[in-house]
Amino acid sequence: MIYAPSNSKDPYYNLAFEEYLFQQAAPGETYFSLWQNDNAIVIGKNQNPYNEIDADFVKENEITVVRRITGGGAVYHDLGNVNFTFIAPVEDQSAFDFAKFTEPVIAALRSLGLSAENQGRNDIAIDGAKISGNAQHVSGGRLLHHGTLLFDSNLEMLGKCLTALPEKLAAKGITSIRSRVTNIRKLLQPGSDLEVEAFIDRLREFVFSLNPGCTGWSPSEADLEAIRTLRNNKYATWAWNYGSSPVGDTVYSRRFEGCGTITLRLAIAAGRIAQCSISGDFFGSGQAADIEELLTGVKNEPEAVAEALKDIKLAHYFYGLEKTDFIKLFEGV
Repeated sequence: MIYAPSNSKDPYYNLAFEEYLFQQAAPGETYFSLWQNDNAIVIGKNQNPYNEIDADFVKENEITVVRRITGGGAVYHDLGNVNFTFIAPVEDQSAFDFAKFTEPVIAALRSLGLSAENQGRNDIAIDGAKISGNAQHVSGGRLLHHGTLLFDSNLEMLGKCLTALPEKLAAKGITSIRSRVTNIRKLLQPGSDLEVEAFIDRLREFVFSLNPGCTGWSPSEADLEAIRTLRNNKYATWAWNYGSSPVGDTVYSRRFEGCGTITLRLAIAAGRIAQCSISGDFFGSGQAADIEELLTGVKNEPEAVAEALKDIKLAHYFYGLEKTDFIKLFEGV
């Protein structure tokens, strides 16, 4: 294993650092990184930011909004939150294996006396309260897994800047985002004075203990320049973080067990799909834009959609989703 931490707190830079490391990873090597962001909302690659954030609150409080290359839902970062990344070789380009990479983190939390466990599709929870969300991206024979750890985050700020679809909250049997999450620090044994810096040290040392002989990676000046270029030309741009998506006059949205929420926004002209925008917190190796293109010009009816997608392996784009379930979106079921 190779340890490659980022010492920056800039959300744009850290996402660029992570992608650069993913692209440049030596064949056959596994990388591990720990990093933190200043106040930010990090949205999944398939999400529409306008659906996920309170835009006015975010602007007033100067919170950075940045899109990552992995799927999943929006998460709030601040300096009370710790982020971890694993980059590893993988054979199956359609594989998403969350447990493999959350297990060492769960073991580290249990070593602190916490009853951490995997919860649902991609979360880590302690006593039923979420303390970590995780996401993955697979490309070029590599898998990137990253996750958050709410150690001592401002949960009030989290609740105010993030919004969620009402049906998504109802599916989880909760009434607010705030009720879903908690901080690790408050769950530590009475008398513990563990600060976030010490928590990072403990987590790093525990992962090292599971991987004897772990070495370090220090970026060269050429690496740093490439990361800065990626930051400025991609992650810090409006085009990447917000982009231009059609304002559809028809909206289909549903949460699928094992897949997540998929929302379709369609502009319909003469009964056909003139424009299509797909968003949600789903995972998938393929680009949703491929499906948007296939659906453009198709009649807005289930049979026509099924015909348009007959040769597509939909699970490549929406992990854990059956094609028949996707078609049901167009039936209003």
